[in-house]
Amino acid sequence: MDMVSLATTMSVAKTVSRAEIIAAKMIKDNAESGKAVADLLQSSQENLQALTAATGQPGALLDVTV
Repeated sequence: MDMVSLATTMSVAKTVSRAEIIAAKMIKDNAESGKAVADLLQSSQENLQALTAATGQPGALLDVTV
């Protein structure tokens, strides 16, 4: 292997390594965001259930006559 090929190979290996590190960080951040969204949806569901329980039958007092 000549020096140019060796230097090119080392440079490509460093670039690939950096790309893998960046990809792993992006995957981790995406997973954390997904968990935050899931937590938000769970909280919204719990709040909606509490409101529904507090009001009895939703729409029972709604007058929709025309």
